[in-house]
Amino acid sequence: MTLTQVAEVSGSISEQDSIALLKAIHSGDTLSVLQSSRTLIDSGKTPKLILSSLLAAMRDLLIVKSTRHCQNLIAGPVGYSQLRSLALHLDFETIDAACTQLQKSEFQLRTSTNAATWLEVCLLNLMLSCKPAAPETRLPATFPSNQPDNFDKTPQKIEADSPDFETTWAQVVAAAKPGNRSLLNRAQIAELSADSCVLAVERKYANKFQTHLESVQRIVTKALGRSVTVTVKQQEELAA
Repeated sequence: MTLTQVAEVSGSISEQDSIALLKAIHSGDTLSVLQSSRTLIDSGKTPKLILSSLLAAMRDLLIVKSTRHCQNLIAGPVGYSQLRSLALHLDFETIDAACTQLQKSEFQLRTSTNAATWLEVCLLNLMLSCKPAAPETRLPATFPSNQPDNFDKTPQKIEADSPDFETTWAQVVAAAKPGNRSLLNRAQIAELSADSCVLAVERKYANKFQTHLESVQRIVTKALGRSVTVTVKQQEELAA
């Protein structure tokens, strides 16, 4: 009898289904996450069981990430070899954040009259917590600054469809690290859509923006609260 057959007989979630859900969460594939969740619920698995299985798998990932030769400590639905493979793509902080998110959702599932909806909300939040966080690179300041270089970890969310580009960019700059603001002030938003942002930059600062474009893109994405692709457009001078 295979492990999948054992899971079917016992009513638990199989390793195959658990891995599929974990991979969908890690990849950020919203459609696959929701489809996997609904397929499990349609097969008779309760939202509480799905969440508990995910929490057990995340706990095992923490163990695998923390120590070697821990096969005897694995108690969740996913086997050791698969956990080792998954752990290669996740850092300790990401797994810990996912465990925290799952623990917070337990109370909501217990008290909600619509546990399936809360489960989906939990899984979508889990996708966000499992996104690899690239370190923010400090941009070169155009003027000396003695201000501490502390990025606001909870920047104000800005509506991407705002027609007031000047106000929107001012909020992006305000959400950035103090040491990055002097360079960011050398740009203006020329175009802004749901997933892209074109910055107008004075020609003499264009090379600096191109060199640090990934960092600028991370700053804009954090401030807007959504994934945004940033491109730079040179011009002789910015509008007053």
